[in-house]
Amino acid sequence: MLFRSSIVIGKVKQYFGASGSVDLNERNQVVDFQLQKAGFSVSKVNANFTVDRSSKTTFSIADFKTEAKNIDIEFDSYNEIPTLEKASFEISLKNLEVNFPKDVQDDPEFKKIADYLNINSGKFRIRQIDLNLSFNRGRDLKLKGSVDTQFGKAVIDGSFSIRQPVQIGRASCRERV
Repeated sequence: MLFRSSIVIGKVKQYFGASGSVDLNERNQVVDFQLQKAGFSVSKVNANFTVDRSSKTTFSIADFKTEAKNIDIEFDSYNEIPTLEKASFEISLKNLEVNFPKDVQDDPEFKKIADYLNINSGKFRIRQIDLNLSFNRGRDLKLKGSVDTQFGKAVIDGSFSIRQPVQIGRASCRERV
């Protein structure tokens, strides 16, 4: 059995915001941590996987990006769990395509999944995924997104209220006898 693969990546970008702050209290404990921006993106990804020169699978992504920004985390010396005060997250995917070889397409189990996902001629496609998540004032969560695929399109736009767990410091008493 001969197996060949190739992966070509057009561009990779990773970044971390240089601007941030850390505040310390009187006991040199971190009280507040802020991060301006961190992210990762990749574009023009193509991969080919060939088995015995006849069974070829291809995979491609035009663009993928994930980013976190304006993150503010507060620590309290009495609580073990930090509090997320604000944050924003973004995930974006454009033009994901997977082409399956004929021998995979002929498999009965694959045919069941292909019928469900509307995979025709062995091609699975996701045109676009955009998700944005914002968190403010330690409790307000806003989720906005869309997913556009060959088997349907979904849109979500909602606001939620989150209650973060707070654990009060532990106290113990011992009785002397």
